[in-house]
Amino acid sequence: MIYQIIPQFIIYIFAIFVSFYLPGFLLISFLKIKSKLTCILLSHVLGIVMWGIQGYIFGYLNMRWGTYLYIGLACLSCIIYQRHSLVKVYAIFPKIIFTNKITAILISIGIITQLLPVVGSGFHSDAGMRFFGNNAYDGLTHLGFIQSIIDHFPPVEPGSYDIPLRNYHYFSDLVIAELSRIWRIPITLLLFQFIPLLVSFLTGIAGYLLVRSFGGSKKMGNWIVFLSYFAGDGAYIFMLILHKTFGFYTPAIDNGAMQFLNMPNAMAKMIFFAGLITLQYFISSNKKIWGIFSVLFLSPIIGFKVYFGIFSVIGFSFLIVWRLISQFVKSSENNNVRRLVSSLRKELFSFFLLILFVGISLAIYLPSNSSSGGLSYYPLEWPKSFLGAGSIDLKEWWLKKQVYDSTKNYIGIFILDFTAVIIALISIHGTRLLGFFPNPKLLKFLGWEKVLFLVPGLLLFHFLGLYTLQASGGFNVFNFFIVGTVILSLFTSFTLGQISESKKLLAKVFLIVFIVLTIPRVVHEIAYNIENYKTHDDSHLFSNDELLALKYVDVYAPKNAIVQSHPNNEKDNNVGYLSFFSKRLTYLSGVTFLETRNQK
Repeated sequence: MIYQIIPQFIIYIFAIFVSFYLPGFLLISFLKIKSKLTCILLSHVLGIVMWGIQGYIFGYLNMRWGTYLYIGLACLSCIIYQRHSLVKVYAIFPKIIFTNKITAILISIGIITQLLPVVGSGFHSDAGMRFFGNNAYDGLTHLGFIQSIIDHFPPVEPGSYDIPLRNYHYFSDLVIAELSRIWRIPITLLLFQFIPLLVSFLTGIAGYLLVRSFGGSKKMGNWIVFLSYFAGDGAYIFMLILHKTFGFYTPAIDNGAMQFLNMPNAMAKMIFFAGLITLQYFISSNKKIWGIFSVLFLSPIIGFKVYFGIFSVIGFSFLIVWRLISQFVKSSENNNVRRLVSSLRKELFSFFLLILFVGISLAIYLPSNSSSGGLSYYPLEWPKSFLGAGSIDLKEWWLKKQVYDSTKNYIGIFILDFTAVIIALISIHGTRLLGFFPNPKLLKFLGWEKVLFLVPGLLLFHFLGLYTLQASGGFNVFNFFIVGTVILSLFTSFTLGQISESKKLLAKVFLIVFIVLTIPRVVHEIAYNIENYKTHDDSHLFSNDELLALKYVDVYAPKNAIVQSHPNNEKDNNVGYLSFFSKRLTYLSGVTFLETRNQK
């Protein structure tokens, strides 16, 4: 196994330096950032964003050879203009690790925790190729998307040869596809081993630097790192109270250990953290160049994960409108029309940024999401799923609900619904729900502009998660909660940072209890994955015979051949693995995933 990795990993390190870091560093160098670590972080993340954008643009222009030109120009420009900075830039890491030991330890353990669920999948052994847990479903689907993007652009549904890839945020797959296409690195290694290592590392650093850029302490920075890697849900608390059972029987919407079972979400979270850093510099300095870079980071997120993108659009819109209102209030003009015109003139650049933000987002969103089904009003479906049989199973709530509905006891119905919402929020967010508690010091710490960027979207997303379902995907509205969890982690880290400054015994006891209540789900996931690697109980093995047959198709079938598995092949019918292994489009496969994305 190790011999499969080392040569490819060496190529990968060189590839991300040339493909991600150099183009990103070339642009970030215009910002004159004093912190070298921030410069390194933003260079890598912006490089990933730009890598996806160039693949998107050159793909639609039918000029995919332009990627080689992109790399060549970036390398040449860096050698000419930034060669001295490039030599010195990575020398900062030993010093940073030495002076931030707790942060370094948290990130190191966190990376191991997040890689554990995915790192064992996709290796070719004597028995065949095995995929563990959700990697045998969503993971295989993403492999099909990536292979399709390598072979076709605009992307085509790998499970239905004549349908374009619609209603899907595929930029994370596009980033991996472009890296594999140019550098010939196997996509299984990229999806399950290499990219998770990079994204997990950058996300930890981004969370820490985000808090520090806001003016938070090192302790506050360490808390957001802790929450990013180790926070989990709190449904087990209700199982203990109601059923005297310790276990995890409810849907695991979000926890630190499961990040890379959803690569689009993991990449979007990393970019979102980095984008908030640039937004903070824009707010504090009011320099136009920081505004442009904020748009450059945040607007393409919609291609990585639609929900993070929509949140960013909402937040940026509130921010710009607030600036216009502030100018309107400050204006000395007596006539309201003149005051409005004067305000627009003073904030013309801000208005331009908003137009640019929306324009880039729509340019990425519309081509692949024009057939999205939208949302429908279904009140409290997620809370009800938590309270149902197989989850928390609160029978008393259901019995009272039937009685109150039949007698039109509206006060009782309100109390029951409120109880369901509270149980759902605790089940979803766990200890991160601390971020919901009013904290005047937090509002002062953030300032009105960041409050308006973060809070309206946070409230709206929770309403949508609680009261709607998707026309395609149904309960996939859980992604609204996931975005909210990221914001709550930021708010919670501020409160914990304040408590950490106290020397009182009660404060120390509270922090210990907080940690103990936070980590059970992640500890459970670690134990589960280790056991699964031993027993292979929750895994799927593709035998060498089947792999050999599909390799034969890959080598000898025409490139435009359409392939189809046997009708009784239930695995391909549900997931659609044939397209990845044969590197051909299939006639009809992965029906389950086609239906969840509103594809007929």
